[in-house]
Amino acid sequence: MKRGVVIGSRINLENGLFSINGNVDTEDLAKWLLYWDHITYAGVGLNGHSFSGTPTQDILFLESEGLFKTEIIDIQSLDLQSLPPPELEAHFWGLSGNQFHIVSSAARIKLSKQLSETTGNIWSVGQAGGEKLLLPGTHEQKELIDVQLVNCLPVPAKLTPFEDILDFKAKYQGELIRLRRALDALREKILSSSDERRATDAAIHEISSSLTDIYSALDGSGIKTISESIALYTKNPDLVFWASLGEQAADSQGIPIELGRYTGAALATVIKFLKRNVPGGQNLPNSNSDFTYAFEAIQQLK
Repeated sequence: MKRGVVIGSRINLENGLFSINGNVDTEDLAKWLLYWDHITYAGVGLNGHSFSGTPTQDILFLESEGLFKTEIIDIQSLDLQSLPPPELEAHFWGLSGNQFHIVSSAARIKLSKQLSETTGNIWSVGQAGGEKLLLPGTHEQKELIDVQLVNCLPVPAKLTPFEDILDFKAKYQGELIRLRRALDALREKILSSSDERRATDAAIHEISSSLTDIYSALDGSGIKTISESIALYTKNPDLVFWASLGEQAADSQGIPIELGRYTGAALATVIKFLKRNVPGGQNLPNSNSDFTYAFEAIQQLK
């Protein structure tokens, strides 16, 4: 079964100023390209007009390879009854900056669900570039578990040719699938709320071993890498899971539980589990079957 990721516009809200970049950074594309099979950009539209950025040469290349596409989600098709009051001057289609990022996120989530239903593959929601976890705002909150791989995921360095990444994926498909399955296994342990600490540790050790193999393969292929963090959000397990980690009630504001730094690995693997109260309610992705992924989100989550 193939894995796809839905991405969108990078949005920044800083010091009361709102900015949006519809283009996708090459560095971000390289991350998604290495670890996912397909990338779809969720643009937003209204009354025949759309905002989806300008295709770069990298995107045109990936489109020609059948690995990237853009789909437009009409704002009127989204459930946006609970948008917060506007805080800034309207910039796009009557939406304020503190509202538009929620619209963009809602478009990603809707498209992810649609593609999962129509393609038969598994699609996740992706965010990059230090964005906060942005989800459609409602008065209802849901508690998620935030599983962090801290500074241990090798991703291609800037200016790595996409052809080299595709050649690597073809040659080392087994290693990449092994990591994918190891992450799936950890998710299953979390969702089953297993109190067997050995089972959880075994899943983490498999992730560490898989990362070491991928790091070595990338190095042997001459692909320069940097180590990044990735956060994976899914359904919060029952208390029995937290008890198995030796922590009866992890702080809801995000006190991490650190599991396993495996010495001797090419990359020291540190995995942290945090509880997050996230607004969004029923608008959240299906946490029983999919992850929501965010690169470099750790410093943004307080």
